[in-house]
Amino acid sequence: MVTLLNNLLKLRRKRNSFEIIRLELEQYLSKKQLDFIDELYENNEVGLALEFICSYIEDNDISISKVLYELLKDYMNQLSLVQNIEFYNIRVDKL
Repeated sequence: MVTLLNNLLKLRRKRNSFEIIRLELEQYLSKKQLDFIDELYENNEVGLALEFICSYIEDNDISISKVLYELLKDYMNQLSLVQNIEFYNIRVDKL
């Protein structure tokens, strides 16, 4: 798992962080929700997209992978959002 996380973080440096997060989200969200997130991203509303993602995960009590959690946390910290990942009550899968 640590190797996977490190590989994804290296890949993130080569690709857009949001693209990596979106790929991870495909297992949790519907196509309609993913399209909505894409639209927010394309309109430069990345912070709003991340807030939607975290709120949806929290509201639906979805347990996400440690990899996705770390990617969201890292990206939210990069953007210096007022509400970071710790603001949300998000469950993370145990290894």
